[in-house]
Amino acid sequence: MEPRKGAACGGSGPAEEPSRDAIFGPIVPVPGDASLLDRALGLSGRDPGWTL
Repeated sequence: MEPRKGAACGGSGPAEEPSRDAIFGPIVPVPGDASLLDRALGLSGRDPGWTL
């Protein structure tokens, strides 16, 4: 079964959640062809391109 790309971004927008600032950082933009993991990281406020 293939994961649905839209499922990770559904519901009310992540920026609309009142507790976003307490848990997540600001949304990090990712390229349109980014992987599902990179999109999820960006939505959670994490930079998918960050390295040590």
